[in-house]
Amino acid sequence: MTPGIPGTGIGGLFYMLSAASLPLREGYRRVWKGAAAVRWRVIALQQLLAAGILGGMWTTGWLLGVLFSTAHAHFAAGPAGTSHNVWRTATFAVSLATLLAVLGTVELTRLWYRRRDRLAARLERGTPPTPIARPRRRVAAAGARGRWLFVLLAAELVSAADPTTALSQAKSRAAISLARAESLYETGDVEAAIAAYAAVLAIDPQNSRATYRLADLQRHKPARALPLFEKYVALEPADLWGYLAVADMLSRLGRNDEALRWSAQALRLGPTERDAVIGQARVLARARRSDAALAAYRAWLATHPRDAEAWQELSRELVRAGRPGEAVDALERSQSLAPDPKVARRLAVVRGVAAPAFTPLVSGSHDSDGNTVWRFGGAFELGAAGPARLGIEGSRTHVVGDTLPGADLDALALRGTWQPVATVKIDAAGGAARIEPIETSVAPVPVTPRNGPPSQASILRWSAAVIPTGQLRARWRAPASRLGVDLGADRGVVDASPLLVANHVIRTQYSGLLSLPVAGPFTLRAIGKTATLSDSFEVNHKTTLSGVMAVAVAPSAELSAQFHQIHYDHLSGSGYFAPWQLQVAEAGTYFEIETPGSLVLAVDGGAGVQRVAKQRHLFGPWTAAFRLYAMLDAPLAPGRDFRLELDSEDSQVATTATTSGQWRYGSVIASLRWALP
Repeated sequence: MTPGIPGTGIGGLFYMLSAASLPLREGYRRVWKGAAAVRWRVIALQQLLAAGILGGMWTTGWLLGVLFSTAHAHFAAGPAGTSHNVWRTATFAVSLATLLAVLGTVELTRLWYRRRDRLAARLERGTPPTPIARPRRRVAAAGARGRWLFVLLAAELVSAADPTTALSQAKSRAAISLARAESLYETGDVEAAIAAYAAVLAIDPQNSRATYRLADLQRHKPARALPLFEKYVALEPADLWGYLAVADMLSRLGRNDEALRWSAQALRLGPTERDAVIGQARVLARARRSDAALAAYRAWLATHPRDAEAWQELSRELVRAGRPGEAVDALERSQSLAPDPKVARRLAVVRGVAAPAFTPLVSGSHDSDGNTVWRFGGAFELGAAGPARLGIEGSRTHVVGDTLPGADLDALALRGTWQPVATVKIDAAGGAARIEPIETSVAPVPVTPRNGPPSQASILRWSAAVIPTGQLRARWRAPASRLGVDLGADRGVVDASPLLVANHVIRTQYSGLLSLPVAGPFTLRAIGKTATLSDSFEVNHKTTLSGVMAVAVAPSAELSAQFHQIHYDHLSGSGYFAPWQLQVAEAGTYFEIETPGSLVLAVDGGAGVQRVAKQRHLFGPWTAAFRLYAMLDAPLAPGRDFRLELDSEDSQVATTATTSGQWRYGSVIASLRWALP
């Protein structure tokens, strides 16, 4: 029986069976019994009533089916996997079987009681039991009713045993289970709804609605949801939302190329559908294809300028592409359309990034040779304007040594950043450094020029000098790939010790880095640097070659094996250590952690061994090498960020120039970026 549908009870079914048997019984009475009066008017009325009951049952089932299968506004999946009518022939067959069982039980009970009564009566009279005589006509009529009822019941049971009918019965049970699962879904009980939709699929594995719902409830587990979404697409190949869901799961798993193919298929199915256009833009953004994502968002907003959510997502990509000024405009547009406190907070943060800012800086370092360097300075940057940003920076450096008096160095430079596209960034700076004059009396200091005998001086006079400085760096990285190129050139004063400053040692260096993905998470990096070290006495050349094999163990973490080799042309008497060759082999690691509060911690470290070969000497023994760099960036308020950097080395790889063969170094840099209103 089907609860809630009129006419499907035992009484209703018995009435409809009786009404269906009336024409057959009357035809039999007229042909075989010779009955003269046939009650066709009564029979027609009964047939009309039975047809009305059947029509009411079907209509009620159709209405209930439409109610159960109505999709909610936020769920735009394809058609449901079951019919829109919850009334099934299988339920009718079950009701008939129940009726047959009830009738059979009643008849057996009646026969048992009648037989017991007849036996008791015969025993009292002392005669054997004989059948009770009945009118022949009534026996025949009863037999006819029994035969027709048996024929009808047998036909119904045969139809129920048919595979098509059995499938319909299974779908009916699936529809009931689906209705229960939908009710649990509406209550927000996720675990119970997952179990209920799984039960639906156990009954009807091809139920597309249950498949989509079960996958949608497990979006936070992409590896588990992906096969279900793929199954849904196979069941509903014309539904673009299935393709979008698969693309979303693939992009969350880092399979960006596959995700882009699925989102492109969804866009082909619905080129003007918002979810298809914005869905592809989101996949592009997650794949770090910011330029393509910006083009997709802008194309959509050109024809749909009142889409507040699209303006928000556009602003996020603009920040990533180095255009915070344009991101502010996008967020302001979103707020004007749909004010939101969360968007207001984000707008305050982005305004702080785009606004003019002043950054005071202080740093200090000390090495194992007794040299201490203090630097005080600051930078001022103008507000962001499109892809370019300008600023000015200045500093004063005071260098103190164990044997020489302190030296002072002032630097001033104009700095600019240009990011024409998200994949290309160019930094440039140009200015000058002024070395303060010094005159003092000290113990004799040997100075060994490249050509000529050593000389000594007891009175050191260092005149003031203005030295042009500059820096240029260009970076390119392929979207959604670890392929990248980093080229740089810079010129500056070497200020690791007072003697280096006094001798006006200037380094001019050119560098290049090529990052090449090899297979899977493995990346090969090749690094080359060539530097010219010039001063009042000599010109020397330094060459650095490095190879790095890195493996990504997480989106923001990697392990690496590194080898570095440094070569100097000749010895130097200007105050820096210049061996013939230096080799370093180390294991390195890099990771970056960002908290929900935008606190960022980055660590780059390495440990290994190194060996040195002095000019015209063989390599010495391998000794330990160590380096560590850590950076902490803490936002204090919108537009105010505190940064702390720590750098420590017991290695001669990353330094500009070391002052001796046994050299260790440590430094601390603190800065505060303060956005101006």
